Amino acid sequence: MRQTTIMAALVAGTCIAAPQALADETTGPIEQQQQQQRWAPGQVIVKFQTLPTPQMLEAIEREVIIPVSWSELRHAPHARGNPDQPHPLAFVRIMEVDPAVDVQALAALVDTLDGVARAQVNGLPEPTFIPNDPLFNQQWAPTKIHSPDAWDISLGSHDVIVASIDTGTVLNHEDLMTANWVNPGEIPNNNIDDDGNGFVDDVNGWDFVRNTNQVNDVYGHGTQVAGIMGADINNAKGIAGMGESAIMHVKWWHTSGTEADVAESVYYAVDNGARVLNMSLSCSCLLPLVEDAVQYGVANDVLSVAAAGNHGGSNPHYPAGYDEVMAISGIDINDQKPGYSGWGPHIDVAGPTDGILTTGPGGPTDYDPGFNGTSAASPHVAGVAGLVLGINPDLHWDEVRQILRDTAEDVGDPRFDNFFGYGRVHAADAAAAAIPQCPADLDGSGTLDANDFFTYLDLFAAGDPAADITGNGVIDANDFFAYLDLFAAGC
Repeated sequence: MRQTTIMAALVAGTCIAAPQALADETTGPIEQQQQQQRWAPGQVIVKFQTLPTPQMLEAIEREVIIPVSWSELRHAPHARGNPDQPHPLAFVRIMEVDPAVDVQALAALVDTLDGVARAQVNGLPEPTFIPNDPLFNQQWAPTKIHSPDAWDISLGSHDVIVASIDTGTVLNHEDLMTANWVNPGEIPNNNIDDDGNGFVDDVNGWDFVRNTNQVNDVYGHGTQVAGIMGADINNAKGIAGMGESAIMHVKWWHTSGTEADVAESVYYAVDNGARVLNMSLSCSCLLPLVEDAVQYGVANDVLSVAAAGNHGGSNPHYPAGYDEVMAISGIDINDQKPGYSGWGPHIDVAGPTDGILTTGPGGPTDYDPGFNGTSAASPHVAGVAGLVLGINPDLHWDEVRQILRDTAEDVGDPRFDNFFGYGRVHAADAAAAAIPQCPADLDGSGTLDANDFFTYLDLFAAGDPAADITGNGVIDANDFFAYLDLFAAGC
């Protein structure tokens, strides 16, 4: 009986959705799922315990009922260095079926049959994403923190605003022009506060030192920071930033700057929709007004990231020393702490520094090959935070912080240490951890298949609280059909 049920689920739409609903779709749920999960439609790899014979293949065909064809893999005539041993691929066949068949369910069935060592779907791996930015091969940091693997998941989203609390930027830089935040409620150069936010013509941000909408960078620092966070990826120009967030430029420094300027900048960024703040600035003094601003950000679901400082000591510098702020220390290409990097028990994670290639202040095509300091470390982490929110914008600020901590790659002393906190930021693992989990994926495998469906049936039959899909405390037919809807939709 179970075999009959499984085989019904194998063919044309999992038997979960109504046939008429499937008929309305140009691509069925199984085909959509196969494309999403990157496996070859209609193919199962079968590894046998012994060299397969025609009789063994015919026995499998009788079990699965549906039409099957077989193909061999190309290989050498024998195992390397041993002409008396069959080549390992001689034990493998490709089982080919109708592309509409749920090959995950089919593989699960074939895996249980006599003589089979393993049955699996035929995955479709792709090369790790390498952007076409011509200077990418001169950037050591993205590879060190596994950004290319993160970009396989997502390049980020310009819907996520990351604020650079810094010295402004070169707005017409070739690698930043499409990354620059544009205030959607403001009409440029009409001398009117169109969006009513208290600032006239604040198209790309605001300069709180000179009280103007001109955020041009005369110092260079802000342009360098912005390039690390959000230089365009795969645009055939310059470098690649951490992710494709929208960079809001808020100036607290022109040729000078104060705590009040920083605080104003933070409040402005929060009020105008930033989800992440990068503060590549520090002071050995307390900054209570900035602390108030950071707490305002927390109340509005904004993550603050700050450089640990370049004083080389363990005494906290601020704002990184505040509990609500992610404190970022520096780590070099050899996974060592540069002598200048601040450290201590307040450090969350470490970001790359020393010899960081980034956008430069000298004009639209300028690149700086030697940006150093924890000012460079912090935007690596802030940029990854923006990437994480691009994948899952429903995450709260503290959930993003915890993801960055939990996924950091351990370096230095095991587990937490005062030099690198929880470790070197790991872009790929952070991106993977941000992917929303499908509620119908009951076995946590990342795919929907027959195992999830039968797991739900078992939970439902047992009256397990996990079967309460509607969340009303009662397990009934509404829960069953709610689960079917989730499964059919592929979440």
